[in-house]
Amino acid sequence: MLFIQNVSIAYGQHKVINDLSLEFQHGKLYGVIGPNGAGKSTLLNAIAKDLHVSSGAIFLNGEDIKHYPSKDYARKLSYMRQRTDVKFPYTVWELVSMGRYAYEGGSKRDHDKIVLEKIRENDLEEYMHKPVTEMSGGEVQRTFFAKILAQDSHVILVDEGLSNADIFHKVKFFEQLQREVAKGKLVIMVLHDLFLARRFCDELVILNKEGIYKAGRSEAVLNRQTLNDVFMVQGDFVNDALVLE
Repeated sequence: MLFIQNVSIAYGQHKVINDLSLEFQHGKLYGVIGPNGAGKSTLLNAIAKDLHVSSGAIFLNGEDIKHYPSKDYARKLSYMRQRTDVKFPYTVWELVSMGRYAYEGGSKRDHDKIVLEKIRENDLEEYMHKPVTEMSGGEVQRTFFAKILAQDSHVILVDEGLSNADIFHKVKFFEQLQREVAKGKLVIMVLHDLFLARRFCDELVILNKEGIYKAGRSEAVLNRQTLNDVFMVQGDFVNDALVLE
């Protein structure tokens, strides 16, 4: 279980998250949605220990995450960040292999097997030895996604990881995450596509500028009222399709 307890985070004098408490359970795919500036990416950065928490604490399996050594935490949690810029010409194989750094000293055979498996699952085998600096945005995102899956962590964080993907790979992306959830893992994903959020996420956390607007089963909390109150849009969902008025 991942527990956010009375967490506040500020950038200078500007408080982005104020006294937030949440509980995430393993074996579920959570979507975090809301308007720009609601603190969605900030929340994931805090869970990943990329940001200092002004007050409160974050617990993973009952232990404050600040007590985890870096390599131990990398076995517990992987994070696909919003930006996937690459300045160096790493090949697909090299970049996906970086997801295995927490397991250094292990079997090379196991390492290679896992890396190749994740490359194949993301339709990247033909690009395996190609520098990612020469690839499209969607191909680079798939490479980073293969990297976090190769990390084989208990918790997977994804911040808008499919913005450049075509619809085929967006669906495939979620299907892979659902398979990870079926293994008992916890997935938390920030996304803006409300159709995908409602269709694939088990539960949603809806944030607005004041904090948590609603949290619960996707179809129960993402409805006409939420569209109006949080996103300032008139419409409703019909068979998971968003119909605007």
